Formats: sequence, C-alpha cells, structure tokens
Amino acid sequence: MVVARRRVINPAQILAIPVFILAVADTGLLAWESGATGLSMLRLLLLVQFLAGHCGFDFQCHHQKPSAITRLMGPSHHPP
Repeated sequence: MVVARRRVINPAQILAIPVFILAVADTGLLAWESGATGLSMLRLLLLVQFLAGHCGFDFQCHHQKPSAITRLMGPSHHPP
C-alpha cells in the first residue's frame, strides 16, 4: 500500500489502531459481563493480559525468520 508521500506502509501499521480499539472494547465487555468486582476483576483482567501477551509472543516467535528471533532473544552465550 502506498500513501500520499509515496511511502510503502506495512499492513501491521494500518491494523494496529483498529485492533487496539477492538481489544480495549472486548476487555471492557468482558469486565462488564463477568460481574466480578474488586480483586476478582483484577485477577480476571491480569489473566487475560498474560494470555494475550503469551499468545502474541508465541505468534511472533513462530512466524519470524530465525535471525529475527535471535535479535529478539539476544545472542546465545554457548561456549565454543
């Protein structure tokens, strides 16, 4: 995709804001529908945050080239 200045934009850049808005709306709906309050609501939302982060990290690791994963995880320090 090319924008007005003739720069090529990554589709992930275009999808970032709508996906974020949907995630916030889904989290609000989950909080509303769960009926939980106080610490039980906090535990539920922290669990959702942990699972979303874990799934995102797994997706990133399994869909990238090995060199990208090496940059993400840092160089290995195996003895020669």
